[in-house]
Amino acid sequence: GPSLCNLRLITEAHLRAIPFENLAQHGGRGGPATLDAEGTAEKLLDRRRGGFCFELNGLLAEWLRELGYGVLLVPSFVHAANGFAPRPTHVFLVVTVPGEVCRFFVDVGFGEPACRPLRLEYDVEQATPEGMVSRFVKKADDVVLEWLDGATNEFRPRLRFEGRRAFVDAAAGPSLAEFEKGLELVHSPESPFSQKLVVTLLTRERKLTVAGDTFKQTFPRFGPESRKTVQKLKSTKELRSILVESFEIPCGELEGLTLEKSQEAPNDLWGNK
Repeated sequence: GPSLCNLRLITEAHLRAIPFENLAQHGGRGGPATLDAEGTAEKLLDRRRGGFCFELNGLLAEWLRELGYGVLLVPSFVHAANGFAPRPTHVFLVVTVPGEVCRFFVDVGFGEPACRPLRLEYDVEQATPEGMVSRFVKKADDVVLEWLDGATNEFRPRLRFEGRRAFVDAAAGPSLAEFEKGLELVHSPESPFSQKLVVTLLTRERKLTVAGDTFKQTFPRFGPESRKTVQKLKSTKELRSILVESFEIPCGELEGLTLEKSQEAPNDLWGNK
């Protein structure tokens, strides 16, 4: 049944098994992502692919509801080098658990989210098993999710959202179909997703990332012993090999994959992934 223990297990298992990726925008099999749950389920579960927030968090929301959890879809603004995006291009989940007073932030559709649900409490530092330290900070009517940068020992903003949206009744929240505008923004030619390939997969110990023609492995992910290896991919063939061997994406999903747009993109795009 629905419990906090099971929610933790589900969240971590999802991040470990299903990658965050935008292959379809770079020649991978299938057309653009949609908000159709059946189509997304076929892509993620039958074809063993990944996706981005509208697909990953959207489908997880459907499943959690079937299991008996209360689930809200909450739009948010992503923080990048130039500050917060002007429009909401991300969606995360707020989950209520029977028997628990607090609500929980759950995100399996971001480049590097916490590996466990976070309590929606303000100004409380929350450490998760992989070593990430997060906190929610109230900023007037908004809430900012921050994480601790180990290099500087300072908190950095990651997401911003309207606080009221996270605390309405689950039955009164928006449906996934209401996020069509956000999906359009992600598909636009100006979107980072359209400009450069990105694939990430997370475990407690290791982070695997393909960003354009670069393959990075970080292990352990946090702390003074953290190390990163960087491999430059010399060809599309080498890229496909990495995606099959390290991310377990079937080769049939990669036949049309190309690095053409990624090689034209700014070097710093997805540079911190």
